[in-house]
Amino acid sequence: MKTLGIIAFVAGLLLAVRVMFFGVQRKLGEDRVAFRKSPHALAAFLAVFGAMSYARAARGGATSGTWIALSVAMSALAAFLAWWLVWHSASVPSTDPEDDPAYRFQGHVARVIEGIDSAPGSLPTGRIAFEFDGKRYEFRARWTPGDWQSELGRPDCEVVIERIEGDVALVEPWVAIEERL
Repeated sequence: MKTLGIIAFVAGLLLAVRVMFFGVQRKLGEDRVAFRKSPHALAAFLAVFGAMSYARAARGGATSGTWIALSVAMSALAAFLAWWLVWHSASVPSTDPEDDPAYRFQGHVARVIEGIDSAPGSLPTGRIAFEFDGKRYEFRARWTPGDWQSELGRPDCEVVIERIEGDVALVEPWVAIEERL
């Protein structure tokens, strides 16, 4: 029983390390995320079962059916708690800025494909384009507040994305950023 406890505990720890490295989510597409089939619950089950089995065997004495049933019940409870925590934490909104669509492209350099009006806060008249993760994106564009000259918004100029509001990108000329560097 001691050997079984050690094997189960080590297997649970290895699965927990796998969950730590790869997480419990996997991306299915641009906006779709799915959960892996409960490796965290299996890790919890194996670790608790292994620890309880080893502890009982190390204390000596015969392993009874009651002790095995208690180990399985406690392990099942640990697995259920691990599963419950992961599923219920998924309903909490992410605080990661990369998950916020408004700031997903912040800091990316884009090229103006249709001239941007020089009046800050004006209706978006220009368009920008850039590539991200092998995919081409195009947005209507307007300037962030600032004193930008009209020649900075001509086609083929480079701009830096501040944020995206709906389908409009707020941009700043790359030359203005370059001057601050």
